[in-house]
Amino acid sequence: MILKKFGITLIFVVSIMLFSACNLYNSEFGGYNSDYFKFNDEFYIEETSTDTNSFDDEMKIEKNSDIDLNKAGGADLYERKFDHEDSRYFNNQDFYNMKSNKSLKILHNFKTYQQTGENSSGEACILAVLEWYGKKGDFDEIKLCDIANSGRNKKGTTLKQMIDIYNYIGKFNIYTTFDIIEEEKKQGKKSIEYSKYFNKNFIIKNIESNIPITICVKDWGAHWVNIIGYDDMGTESLYDDVIIVTDSYDVTDHNQDGYRIISALKLLSDFSTGTFFDESDLNDFIFITAVPEKNF
Repeated sequence: MILKKFGITLIFVVSIMLFSACNLYNSEFGGYNSDYFKFNDEFYIEETSTDTNSFDDEMKIEKNSDIDLNKAGGADLYERKFDHEDSRYFNNQDFYNMKSNKSLKILHNFKTYQQTGENSSGEACILAVLEWYGKKGDFDEIKLCDIANSGRNKKGTTLKQMIDIYNYIGKFNIYTTFDIIEEEKKQGKKSIEYSKYFNKNFIIKNIESNIPITICVKDWGAHWVNIIGYDDMGTESLYDDVIIVTDSYDVTDHNQDGYRIISALKLLSDFSTGTFFDESDLNDFIFITAVPEKNF
C-alpha cells in the first residue's frame, strides 16, 4: 500500500515538473522560441543596429542600381546594421587611406562596393576594378550581370563569365587560371602545379604594379573578392602573412566598410571552392587580373 501511494505521488510530481518544463521551454524568455532565430530584418534592426557608430563611407562606390528591388537579398540590405565601432573582437583599420611601407604593399584609396544581389560578387568585384582604373563609366552591377547572363543564379559567376564581361568591355589585357593550365599543358604536364604561378611573389608583384587580383574563395560556397594588399610582417614565414581584400558581402567583421583580411597561409594552402562549380568552370586557384591597354 505504501509503495502504491508512493508511486502515485511520484507520478504526480513528475507530471508537474514536465508541465512546468514545457511551459518554460516554449516561453519567450525562458527558452527556445520557434520564431526567435528565424531571420527577420525588423528584429535585427531593433536588436543589433548600432546607430551611434561613427564609421564613414568615403571608401564606398555609390550604388546606382539594385538587383533585388524587393529587398530580398544582397549585402546592401544590411548596410552598417552589424557594425560595432568598439568591437572587442576586431581591430578596425582604415584600409582605404593606408599606404605601403616596408612590409605592407597595398593599393591606396581602392574603393569598395556592397553587392545588391545574393550571387553577384563577381560583378561587384569587376565594378570596383573598373572604378580603380577610372574606367567604370556608366557601368553598374546590373549591366555587368546582363553582359554574361550571370550574377543572378544560385551558382553565381564563373571564371569564364568574368572573362566574357571584360572581353565585352574591351581593351583589357587579361591573365587567369586558364593561362596557367595552358602553359602547364604546353610543358607536357598532366597535373597542374598552380602554386608555381600563383603565390606570395605573384601577389606582391601585382600589388606593386597597382594591379588588383580578383579571386574566388570558398566563403558562402564560392565568393569573389579583390586582393588589394599583402603584408609579410617583416618575416620570411607565411604563417603571419596577411592578405587584404575587398569583400562585397562584408557583414562578419563588425565594420561594413568592404574590406577584410585573410590568412595568406590558409589561402595559399587551400585555394579552392571544392566542387561548387562544374569541372569545366574550374574550382582550384580561380583568379583573374585585368589591366587596361595603354591607349584605353
